[in-house]
Amino acid sequence: MLGAAAVIAVLKDEGFDTEFASSGHDAVNFARRWVPEIILLDINMPELDGFQTAGILRSLLTTSAAAIVAYTSEDETTIHDRGVSAGFDAYCQKGTSPEALIFLITSLMR
Repeated sequence: MLGAAAVIAVLKDEGFDTEFASSGHDAVNFARRWVPEIILLDINMPELDGFQTAGILRSLLTTSAAAIVAYTSEDETTIHDRGVSAGFDAYCQKGTSPEALIFLITSLMR
């Protein structure tokens, strides 16, 4: 399973500019001053969960057009409806291969 540090390392190795937020509140505050193209959100984060965070990020000018990916150990069928309502564009199961993660992210780039 790729944890946060491993995901960051994989993305940086592929040339992506990455930043890390340790909670939903941190992600929202960070996104107000940095304009990401893709946002990878864990569903189970402290303070605000991924669904709440995605909803807020969708409402911000800096992140309203960003692709938001649910990165979680939960099954997609379990979170699909809430994920669509919250504004997720894609889903990535924790434990996916680095190659599959890179493929997903590059396919979402605009």
